[in-house]
Amino acid sequence: MFGEYHLFRGHALQDISQPASGLTKSNDADSRWDRYSAALILLSAIIHLAYLWFRCPIEISTDEAHYWDWSRHLDWSYYSKGPLVAWLIWLDCEMLGKASEYFTGSLMPGLRTSAVIFGAGLLLALHQLARMSFLSAKIGFVVVAIALTLPPVHVLSLLLTIDSPYCCIWAWALVTARMGLFSQAGQGNHWWIATGMLVGLGILAKYTMVIFAGSLFLALLTNPAWRPKLKEIGPWVGAFTALLFCLPILFWNIANDWVTFRHVGNLAGVAKETPRIHWLGPLNFLGGQAGLLLVFWFSLWVATLWNIKNRKTADSNTYYLWIMSWPVFGVFLAFSPKTGGGEINWPITAYLSGLPLVAAMVTGWWTIFNETSKRLRMATYGMGILGISLTIFLFFSSFTYPLLAQLAGTPTNSNPTPLRKLDPTCRLKGWKSLAAKIDQVRKSLSLGEMETVLCGNRWSSTGILGFYCQGHPQAYCLGPILGDRHSQYDFWLNPFDQPEPFHGKTFIVVDGVEKVLGPAFESIDSPIEFIHMENGNPIARWNILVCRGFKGFPKERATSRGW
Repeated sequence: MFGEYHLFRGHALQDISQPASGLTKSNDADSRWDRYSAALILLSAIIHLAYLWFRCPIEISTDEAHYWDWSRHLDWSYYSKGPLVAWLIWLDCEMLGKASEYFTGSLMPGLRTSAVIFGAGLLLALHQLARMSFLSAKIGFVVVAIALTLPPVHVLSLLLTIDSPYCCIWAWALVTARMGLFSQAGQGNHWWIATGMLVGLGILAKYTMVIFAGSLFLALLTNPAWRPKLKEIGPWVGAFTALLFCLPILFWNIANDWVTFRHVGNLAGVAKETPRIHWLGPLNFLGGQAGLLLVFWFSLWVATLWNIKNRKTADSNTYYLWIMSWPVFGVFLAFSPKTGGGEINWPITAYLSGLPLVAAMVTGWWTIFNETSKRLRMATYGMGILGISLTIFLFFSSFTYPLLAQLAGTPTNSNPTPLRKLDPTCRLKGWKSLAAKIDQVRKSLSLGEMETVLCGNRWSSTGILGFYCQGHPQAYCLGPILGDRHSQYDFWLNPFDQPEPFHGKTFIVVDGVEKVLGPAFESIDSPIEFIHMENGNPIARWNILVCRGFKGFPKERATSRGW
């Protein structure tokens, strides 16, 4: 389908293996396309900021709240991730927290504002990468336009999880590493140092940034034009710089029994706790990735990579984008039999260097006028409209609930919230209402009762209780007693390892299991069911347990799964 419209058609691309920055002197057409790109990026950032600060219907995610809890306990590293996201959230809250609560009544917009900056930075990096690689400001514009039709890009620009800074850092590392590769011998050391700093920062955000370093080393090793650079000092200084940035993670793990390494090994399926093989893992992985990119863009990405692989010779520009794309995807595909397919966002950076290749292919369709190219152009427009429509749905899904409710069916005892199967944003709704209900329970218990302790049943939901409850109380995780894995909460004051400060107190537990918690308390009240409704539809349901007179948890009940 795509073979005759390979990415070079209509673009007399050169092998710019010479020292230049990769940018040619701009003519009027280039300047116009650059202005269009800048306008798109700026408009996107303004829309995202307006969405966050003016009645955003999407509440904070459990991951964001978890990292927010980390930011209240600043450290050199944490159980499952490096410290960058916690530091960023702390900085956001320090700079914008008071304004956010004053104008919106919530910390959420202030906490997420830096995500908008990272989203704009990601688009700018993709533009620069495409412009340098193809000497075309038009392709730079096209890559920005394509990115803005992808729902994951908008999610990265709104939610401050680890992926937001991670993807932005990865994209700029692609730019600086390319500058180092295409510089003359001995003249690109500053670019290698910049790349090392970015790789190090990326590892502080997400450990899979090490795949970038591996892909770059593979590029140096396999391209004869770049292989001599392994004898230069620049790449090695960059590698040493990246290692320096990793020292906080190393020192923290030395002091904490290497718990992060064992946790990551468990996620990757190489730890002793995960011996099982998931035979459908590769299919789950491929299906999830195709869905993430709306099938069409995923197919184009595969087509461009396959096209370059089958070329007898490839210029250094396209080879660089190719070699920095497929290894990331290949690593997660190789581990999919152990991970069962993994999380859908794990290989997202594989597509960052692939997007300029796709943009070049799409741009080429506008230089050929026949029936096939016409159909491809129409398909591109259609997928762009579909992607933007899905993004609008995700951010304003409540307007579609009358229709979705008919498709989802009537709530039942076994399926009390059917809309959650059709609307993924339901996971980001109802927490504020739950917190308000918990505040009512806390207030009623404060009359003649001892101080209450707020607890979640999983690590993923504990932080969000403290985030939305009045006064931002510290919530505690009862996951180890309820079958969930260990987490960062086990490194702080908790009722398992230090039960004495909690003796005799009343616990408010969200989604606790009465028969499991019963031996640790003198009595447990009847569960309080709370259902969050929107437009008459049940969106989320929780049970609230009031557990009185804490006596302590039996040590043998705490699971060690997940360390």
